[in-house]
Amino acid sequence: MKSRARWAILNEILSFPTVTVKYWNADWSLKPQVGDLVSMHSAPASKWYLSWLRDIDCTKLNSWGGQNYLLESIEDESLGWWTNIGLKFYDRKEVSENPTWQWTDRQFQFNDRWFRVCEQYDTYMVRPSQVIFGENNTVTLSVQIRWHSHDYTNPKTFPNWKKVTKKYMEAYFETCLTEYSAIEKSASSSIEKNK
Repeated sequence: MKSRARWAILNEILSFPTVTVKYWNADWSLKPQVGDLVSMHSAPASKWYLSWLRDIDCTKLNSWGGQNYLLESIEDESLGWWTNIGLKFYDRKEVSENPTWQWTDRQFQFNDRWFRVCEQYDTYMVRPSQVIFGENNTVTLSVQIRWHSHDYTNPKTFPNWKKVTKKYMEAYFETCLTEYSAIEKSASSSIEKNK
């Protein structure tokens, strides 16, 4: 299920509809591509009102020469072939900057667990960053320093996010705390020497 991804999409797109309308591409010269977030028009009301474009079949053109589109509804991930419809697609840069829009609920839970693990440590400066899910179930954990006062991030990629336990997360975060503490101590020593 992708309930939270659906909420994230709808919240962003519908919160300020008069402003975000600029992100919809309705130029007939620009065609939607596989992977686009699309909205149907000239189509009956359905749960595919907002979908991910998963495939375009140009081999079976409909009677008037239009393409067939495989859409994945953001409502329940149902797949459906559509033809004789119009598609607007959402700005690709905006979509790429919102990777959570395609996360599953389990991936959101994983990210939540990562943040909870880090919260149990009494640290103010070192904070968890949102996880990055990659190809073939990889996941990258990283940290950030509050106020971006330092560029320390120490990303670590794990081969399968489904096998990353709380213990792995704790060990990684403790390593980050230790390394950042050493960097700060070294920086403080340098300042003292230069006085």
